[in-house]
Amino acid sequence: MRTGAGWYLMSLTHTLPCVFLEEYSVGMKRLLSILLLVFSVGVEAYDEGDLKKLKANKDCIKCDLSGAYLAGANLSYANLSFADLTDANLDSANLERTNLTKAKLEGTSLEWVNLIGANLEGANLIGAKLFRADLIGSDLTKANLKGANLIGVNLFRADLTESDLTNVELWGAHLIRANLSYAEVRFANLTKANLWGAHLIGADLWGANLTNANLAKTNLKGAQLYGATLIGANLMGANLTKAKLKKANLTNANLMEVNLTKAYLYRAVLDGANLTGTIVCRTIMPDKSKNSSGC
Repeated sequence: MRTGAGWYLMSLTHTLPCVFLEEYSVGMKRLLSILLLVFSVGVEAYDEGDLKKLKANKDCIKCDLSGAYLAGANLSYANLSFADLTDANLDSANLERTNLTKAKLEGTSLEWVNLIGANLEGANLIGAKLFRADLIGSDLTKANLKGANLIGVNLFRADLTESDLTNVELWGAHLIRANLSYAEVRFANLTKANLWGAHLIGADLWGANLTNANLAKTNLKGAQLYGATLIGANLMGANLTKAKLKKANLTNANLMEVNLTKAYLYRAVLDGANLTGTIVCRTIMPDKSKNSSGC
């Protein structure tokens, strides 16, 4: 029979791992159960009654439809004002003329969706996925679209006045005659976007990427374009009166007949830019000199 402190320590080293493993196993089972419960709640967090209400008469003000699967649904002319559609799937859905005033659409999937003439005033679209969505004539006044994916969207004549488009992906987007006056467009990617005739009065485009974008006939009066990239951009006939273009890169840009009255171009890059017929009047040039030759 083994006795003494040595035998006690030996038996303890054999017993402890077994006890620890048993407790660890129980703990993991409990944790797994909790995670499964949380996950199941997150997947279908919407209210079943609200979903039935929506399908019955399309009138669902303040409804909880978060996480709901509504891909391909016909919700045209529906009233979803103040509704919670967070993380819902509305891909290819018909939301033409739908009222989504101040709706919660954070992280919502709206790819290829029809939002023609929809009212999204004050809506929360942070991180929403709107790839190739059709938003012709839609109202996005004061909407929050931070970090949203708007690649290839059609925003023809859409109203984005005072909206927040910070860090938004707008590559190849159609913004012809859209209104982005006083909108926050900081660090947004507008590469190859078509903004012909768009209104960007007082818009903040600090650090935005407008490489090869079409900005012909746009109104950029008083716009902030500090450090913006406008390489190869077409600005023919644009109004840049009082615009701030400090450190902007306008290499090979088309500035024909652009109005640069009182514009600020200190340290801007104009290499290879077409300045034919450009109006300069009390304009601060890249070397900080004032040019009034066109007054």
